[in-house]
Amino acid sequence: MSEAPRAVQITPYFFRPDRMLRSFDGVAAEPATSLLNVYAEPQAAAQLWRKGNRDGWLRLSYHGHDLIRPEHWDDVGDLMDLVLHTVGGFVTSGAGEALFPDQPLPLRMYQEGAVAMFSVGQERRAVDPADFVPGVLDATQTFYTWLGQYVPEANEVRARRNCQVARAIPGGSAQGRSMVAVPLRHSLTGS
Repeated sequence: MSEAPRAVQITPYFFRPDRMLRSFDGVAAEPATSLLNVYAEPQAAAQLWRKGNRDGWLRLSYHGHDLIRPEHWDDVGDLMDLVLHTVGGFVTSGAGEALFPDQPLPLRMYQEGAVAMFSVGQERRAVDPADFVPGVLDATQTFYTWLGQYVPEANEVRARRNCQVARAIPGGSAQGRSMVAVPLRHSLTGS
């Protein structure tokens, strides 16, 4: 029996230093041709991270629709943090907002009437917080677990920065609410 598709999928991709990306056309359909999937090639991704090559595409999809498109590339780790903080702001205060790390592109989650909206720049899509928030928590947990396993020195800093946000988000899965505590324990104990 196959697993039901998840409402939220986040896949971090780094630019491959050995391949020149000339256009974003077709990147969403065939990301492996010019981008390195962090989860498919975790050790190669960790090497790029350590060399400071963290730019790429954070593919955030909701029910199959890309909320962050390839041309909205930036520092993938920082984008992951900002997605978490934006969702955390929405849950705790009704609206969350951040700017992409290296460009004036706003990332927002807010209430518009009876509908929750997630937007990147001028593009927006209605999301259901009941599956979007836990989906983001689970997906960011996966990223921080990868980071803790393959680049633990970087994860300790991110874990401290994100721990308060993750703990403040009610209603997520138990795993999601403690998502940053797992990598933090890992990085402090060395296990």
